[in-house]
Formats: sequence, structure tokens, C-alpha cells
Amino acid sequence: MVMWAHNEFYAHKFKYAFYFHCRELNREANCSSFSELIEGQRLRSQALMSKILSRPDQLLFLFDGFEEITSYFDLGSFFLTDNCNRKLPGFLLLNSLLSKRLLSEATLLIMFRPTSWRQVEFLVKSLFHVTLTGFNMTEALNYFRLYFRSNMMCKLAVDFAMKNTILLSMCKVPMVCWVVCCCLRNKIQKKVTITRSCPKATSVFVFYLATSFQRIFKKISSANYQKQLEGMCHLASQGIWDRKSVFDKKNFQRAMVDETTIDAFLQVNILRKLEGQRDRYVFTLFIFQEFFGALFYVLCFPQRIIYYHLLSHKKIQDLITMSRENRTYESQMGLFFFGLLNEECADIAFRSFRCRLSLGLKAVELILSRDLYKELLPSSAEGFLADPFGISQLENCNFTEVSCEEIALLLRYSKMLTYLSLAENSLKDAGSRHIWNALEDVVCPLQRLVLRQCSLTLACCVYMRPALKNNKSLRSLDLSFNELRDDGVILLCEALADPDCALLILELEQCEFTSRSCQSLASMACSHRNLRHLDLSKNAIGIDGMLTLSLVFRRHGWAEEVLLKKKAYCAEDMFTRLKGPEVEDSHLKIVED
Repeated sequence: MVMWAHNEFYAHKFKYAFYFHCRELNREANCSSFSELIEGQRLRSQALMSKILSRPDQLLFLFDGFEEITSYFDLGSFFLTDNCNRKLPGFLLLNSLLSKRLLSEATLLIMFRPTSWRQVEFLVKSLFHVTLTGFNMTEALNYFRLYFRSNMMCKLAVDFAMKNTILLSMCKVPMVCWVVCCCLRNKIQKKVTITRSCPKATSVFVFYLATSFQRIFKKISSANYQKQLEGMCHLASQGIWDRKSVFDKKNFQRAMVDETTIDAFLQVNILRKLEGQRDRYVFTLFIFQEFFGALFYVLCFPQRIIYYHLLSHKKIQDLITMSRENRTYESQMGLFFFGLLNEECADIAFRSFRCRLSLGLKAVELILSRDLYKELLPSSAEGFLADPFGISQLENCNFTEVSCEEIALLLRYSKMLTYLSLAENSLKDAGSRHIWNALEDVVCPLQRLVLRQCSLTLACCVYMRPALKNNKSLRSLDLSFNELRDDGVILLCEALADPDCALLILELEQCEFTSRSCQSLASMACSHRNLRHLDLSKNAIGIDGMLTLSLVFRRHGWAEEVLLKKKAYCAEDMFTRLKGPEVEDSHLKIVED
């Protein structure tokens, strides 16, 4: 804008230029017209403003901070305007400009991060896209020479950067170049050999952030620190995959990051609160988000059975692509990920962040190809999925649909796992679908599966039908405390009615079905003569349901083979629940309240 004001930039094209930051549009929640926004640029004369708006072809509008717009844009054209005096929320005024409904002959220059490209491409008419490439190698090295006033320090830093092409490529972003120079200066001043102390480009950023973490340690209790760091890394990682860089309080709550942690990261300038907005934050530098996003996948939790966060086949391939393509917005996340796998770098991170990292490719189960993944699984995956007795308890681990996709991949190839509990994880139907698909053609000899309280509904029963029909190893299934209801139970019975079904134990405690399901349950039991344990407790089947069961069993001449048992309520440890009920004889035991 300074160059334009001195007639050095597009002097023949624009007569008036206006700069807006998008956070200003957020302030105009309900009550501004575009004329009023322009008046806010210190235009006191109404006549002058009318003159300016009468020639839109001479206007240049610059919009910065596109990511800080808080509202949705995809509301359709009905809400847009071509009237500069119509009062609308700020984001609708911007949308009207972008779509050429308002001042269609004006020129707009919009600054946005690559993460917002898809949204901008969707909104803007007559788009011309220019990528600001930042420093080239010569410019980055010149910045080094300007930053280090001492010739000796400058020579050490420049020589180090010249030998580290990855680090030098990161320095194309001016602020990142400054971060690198800060870290190198600190090391040189301490008379540390930087080639030894910073073996990888990633270690430079570890050291830079480590200075901030000295203050963070004092703000967050040691008992809660690991969980909070995990939550912050999860937030960063999910933002990368979702192309999201602005986070509100709900995003932090989902990642289980509390207010104390947010304040601690704000105080050390890792996070920044958006000016003029309530409870919306960004990472101060986007490269910080990329770093913590990569850290999420190498954090190690030895107390857990699955002691690190799994990566899918596709995400591994994406990370490899990221690390090769400097033009992609998330390229640094891929570089940081592979950098943190280096043992020396992981040791630096451990000492700097006081968190344990999984070392090496084997620990992180890199899926470079499906064939390699199959080779790794027998020797390494089972090491954390199942103990030597083939038992895995993964209850209440905050698993999601993505987690189920990873567990399903492991189930397909495991040769040891016989008992698996995923109880008290909100897998939902979409998550359970991955498990059932894996069990449909399963190789691992899984005998008992516990899905208690996993937020399952009718849809889950649709997904499990092929698996229950085709799987010959599964003997025991616990679906208790899920809202299957009558329709779900009836579908389940249809799948289990196959005489070849191998299931011996079925637990349906508190699945919210009624006596309407009892006809299907009894018919299934009569067709599926292998069933030996059926838990119907805490469901509203009442006397009518019990009579229905009795009549069907008598009609099939099977009444003497069925025993009715009262539910024995007692404290169960996780191992007992994982092992499941024991089958004592050839009778079918029906458990009721």
C-alpha cells in the first residue's frame, strides 16, 4: 500500500485503496453496511464517500486474516447484497464482495493461508491465485548475515544452514527464519557445537520451544501435564488433517485441554488469542501447529496397552508425501514426524518436553505399503495389541471411529488375539463397522468381543450380520448397555439364526428392548442350538416376554433344555468381564432380573 501511495504500484489502475483485517468484520455482528465500514477508515465527508463508491473500478480492497472469520460462508446467494447501504453481518458483506454481487468492478486482494484455499476457491469469482513463496535460499542466507552481527557467529550459523538443506528450506518463511536464528544464536553463545546438539532440523525447533516449556512446567501440575500435552498435540494434529487453524473453546474441550493449559501456552506465545474475538485461538506460528501435530503420533504412554496413537495407511502415505513436497501447506508436519523418529532427536525432545517418545519405525508401525504392514504385524503389532495369553483390555480409552479403523487393520492379521474388550469407548455405529468388517474375513482367532456401552444402535446390527454368519471363531459377544432396541435385536436374531453360527454366549443387558423382541429371540435360540448363555436382564420384556419365550420353546420341544437364572449382581473387575460367563453344560441358560 505504501508503494501504491507513492505511485510505484498500479498507479494507473487504482485511485482508492482500503485495508481491512477480517477480525474487524467479526466485530460487525449485526449492524453494519459496507458504506459504514468504509466510513470507519476516517472518511468524514459523505460527499467524498459517495464519489468513491460511484467508481468501483478504481477501488482496491485488501483483506487480511481470512482464517479469523468466525461464521459459515455456504449460506447461498439469498443472503447476499448488491447494496452498499444494506446492513448485514460482516461475513455476509465479505461474501457479497467475493462473489461479485457487491461492487462487482472493484478489485479484491485477499491474504489467506493455504489451509483456506478450498473455501476461497469456492467463494471467489474471477479468481487469480498467487503463492507468496517467501525467501529463496539467497535471501534466507542474507537474513542470517543481517541477524548475526558477529562475523564468527554468522559464519557458524550460515555453514550449519548450508549443510542442512531441510532446515534451510524451512527458512523460506521469514518468521521461521527468525526462530531458527534465535535458536542457533542461543547455542553458539553457550559455546555448544551446533552440529552435535542439533542433529536434525527438527531438533532446532525442539530447542526453541523448550525454552517456553520451562515456564509451562510451572503452570501445569506434573500429574496432569502428560494428558494436557497429549490434548494440545491432538488438537494441532486434527487441525492439520481438517485444514483448520482457528480453534474455539469447544475444540479445546473435545481435546480435553483445560483453561490452565490454554493460559500457559498463551503466556509463552505458542498460542495467540484472536484480537477482538471471544475464545478463539491460533498457534502463533503455523509451524508450531505442524510440530505439535507431528508430536502427537510419537508420544508414548507405557501404561497403556496401545501405547501410542496409531496412524492409518493413508495418513502414513500422506506424511511421506508431505515430507517430499515443500509446496504443500502441511509439508513441515511430515518432516517433523520423521525427524522425531530419530533416536537422538527423540532424546532431545524427551529432555525438553519431559515426555517419552516411541523410537524408530518399528515402534510407530509405519505403513509404507500393505505388504510391509503385513510383514510388520506378526512381529510387532501383537506386542501391544495382545499379551502372551492373547488378551487385550482397551476399556475407556477415548477411542473413536478413527481408532477403530486402526484396530480393525490389526485384527485382520493378528494370530494371537483371542479376547478383546473395547467397552466404554464411544465407538458408535460407524466405528464398530470397521471391527465387524475385519471379523467378517478374520484370520485372528478372536473368541470373545466386549462392546459394552459403546453407543451402538440399530445400524450396528446391520453391520454385524455378515461377520456373525461367516466368522467361525467368535464364541462370546457382549453388547450390553447399547440402545439396540427391538428393531436392532430382531436384526441380530436373524443373523444368529443360522445353524452354522458358532456363538455360545450373547449378553444383551439393558439394550432397551421389550417383549416384542422375545418371539425373535426364542426362534433364534431354537434354530441356533449352539447358544448356551443369553443375558436379557434390565430390559422391559416383563411377564408377556417370558411367556412368549416359554411358549416358543415348548412348541419346538426344547423347554427342558432351557434354564432360567436370576441375574447375580456383584462387582466385576475388568478381567472377569473380559473373560465373560462360563458355559457349564449343554443347556441354554437365560439370565433375567
